[in-house]
Amino acid sequence: MNSFIVLTKALLKNASAFRKSGDKKYGAGLLVGALAILALIVSAAFMFLNVYDSLAAYHLDGAVLASILSATCIAMIVFGILYVISIYYFSDDIIQLITLPIPPQRILAAKFVIVSIYQYILEAIVLLPCIIAFGIKKASLSFWVFSILVYVVLPLIPTVVCSLISLLIMSFGKVFKNKDRLKFVSGILAFAAAIGINVVLQSFTSRSITPRSLADTGALMNKTAMLFPSNLLAIHAIQSSSPAEGILQFALLLLVSAAAVYLFLLLGKAFYISGVVGLSQRSASGKKLSIEYYGKRIRPKSAVIALAMKDWKLLYRTPAYFLNCVLSAVLFPPLIVFILGFSMHELTIPASSSMMVSVCVIIVCFLCTINTISPTAISREGTDITVAKYIPVSSRGQITAKLLPGLIISTIEVLMVLLIAVFFFRFSAVDYAAILVLSLIANAAFNMLGLFFDILFPKLEWDDETVAVKNNLNGLLQMIAVILVLGLITFLMSVLKLDYVSGIIFLLCSMLVLLALSANLLFIKGSKSFSGSSVIAAAGTKNKKDARKIITALATVVLLSLTATFIFKENSATTQVTITSSNVQVSAGVMDSSSFQTSQVKSIYIKDTLPKTSDRVGYQSGEVRRGMFTVEGLGRGHIYVENNKGPFLYVIMKDGSFTIFNYSDSTKTNQLYAKLKTVIPEVK
Repeated sequence: MNSFIVLTKALLKNASAFRKSGDKKYGAGLLVGALAILALIVSAAFMFLNVYDSLAAYHLDGAVLASILSATCIAMIVFGILYVISIYYFSDDIIQLITLPIPPQRILAAKFVIVSIYQYILEAIVLLPCIIAFGIKKASLSFWVFSILVYVVLPLIPTVVCSLISLLIMSFGKVFKNKDRLKFVSGILAFAAAIGINVVLQSFTSRSITPRSLADTGALMNKTAMLFPSNLLAIHAIQSSSPAEGILQFALLLLVSAAAVYLFLLLGKAFYISGVVGLSQRSASGKKLSIEYYGKRIRPKSAVIALAMKDWKLLYRTPAYFLNCVLSAVLFPPLIVFILGFSMHELTIPASSSMMVSVCVIIVCFLCTINTISPTAISREGTDITVAKYIPVSSRGQITAKLLPGLIISTIEVLMVLLIAVFFFRFSAVDYAAILVLSLIANAAFNMLGLFFDILFPKLEWDDETVAVKNNLNGLLQMIAVILVLGLITFLMSVLKLDYVSGIIFLLCSMLVLLALSANLLFIKGSKSFSGSSVIAAAGTKNKKDARKIITALATVVLLSLTATFIFKENSATTQVTITSSNVQVSAGVMDSSSFQTSQVKSIYIKDTLPKTSDRVGYQSGEVRRGMFTVEGLGRGHIYVENNKGPFLYVIMKDGSFTIFNYSDSTKTNQLYAKLKTVIPEVK
């Protein structure tokens, strides 16, 4: 065990994402990436907080959590296969490790831990927001405890699946004569395996999502869990009615996961070394080259086009770049739209509106961020970036050349996504035309921003091509920019309440402004940084200052966006009251909620005044108050009021606590009073 821990620590220190570096820009990039992930988690958690009450009213919270668990496992398999192959077989330390007296299963176990760390980061983005939101709403200690335990154990089985697939693929590595060809073929097979698993999952859950089928959500999730036994055990542990049941379900989950890891290590002992042997071999093509051979192929062309073609050839001739940048960008967005369309084509589509168009543009642009060609254009050069200093082409020309491949692939993505969407979603031709034009402009802007990020935070030191694209945080920064910028534009549209034509014009003007700002950043600011020594040597005072400015700006935007979203949600929130024969559930705003039993109500009455309040634990802005307050003459209780004008509805409990309601529309207050009186008629 001690040797395993030492080996794991050594591999962790050697991993590119965790390796200590003197480059402050890389450290700044990690900080920005962490802030970006935090912003994603918080934003998604707010979304789940807003929809939780609606889900709970129909007892769908467990089904939604189970579906998120399944989606997390699928994501860890789809995005983990190539990374598993890279860590297990193509890392720089393989040759040294197999020559040491270390059992193959111990090497695999240590590398399994490294891969699992990356899986935890992906799990945090997909699953953690749901757990946080549901935990806040449920306010149950057992939910938090078992959720944390499940979070720790859940990635084991998906990582084992990725590892077994990689063992199977790489066991045929001796068939190929060189490492590059093996990487390419293994990557294609890994993509095929990932897509195949996803198709099988869809066959288990192929029924359309309609109001009639929502009642059968639990059965659908049970079928999905047949492929991932951990999902059914995990959801039962989290949703357990008693600690004993939760402990039993989690123990079974842990046992199944441990058995899966043991099976993987057992197979790894037999097949791992045979798959590693010979990976360092390369072979020549045997093609006879001559002056005549080159002379026939030399054609005069623009320097920018020539450099763009050089970048494109580097993309499709390098297996790691082709698989991670090109193939994934071309395959996954259309596949995701196809799966969503197949599942949701019977849903009623909202009427045409500028808000609907804006949301569709956000979805299309978010899917297109799978294309990481632009955010890794500089990093893919590695130490060869020094050649840029000696090419007789201006920095703007070189930047334009590096931008073109990403723009072309993004355009193909947009066209493919919308072409597939036409078959499933019945939008009007005008809607599709607006979405197409706006998406193309927005994607051009975000490709520029992605390349600008890579100029400021290049990842030039790597020992394997996969590291330049898989461990690069600039793609994540581009994704965050899409969410924040387009989310802000959509938010402004909702505030302005624009009609269809005005909304489309507003979106078009916003996208053009975004395109102009992005071009200014890339071709002016980015050009100066690219031509300076800091990009080449990864150390320059000017670029360090630029990095600090970018970090400060992004952190400010993230904090302001989250604050603005929170304030908007709180100010625009209304009190929701769900009444049953035995219970009254109240929710308002992001985190303000309470409930009381109808049998414990002592009295209900209407008054035109509200006594003085103090000691707030909740939200207060102007006349709006929600949360726990101390009320003069009554003590401490819950208040949900929207203004200082009467009437106010008082619900006094037998234990002395109370809840006070008030709506801006006095009719709603009186209606709530009448409805509560019907549920507890004996109260006068």
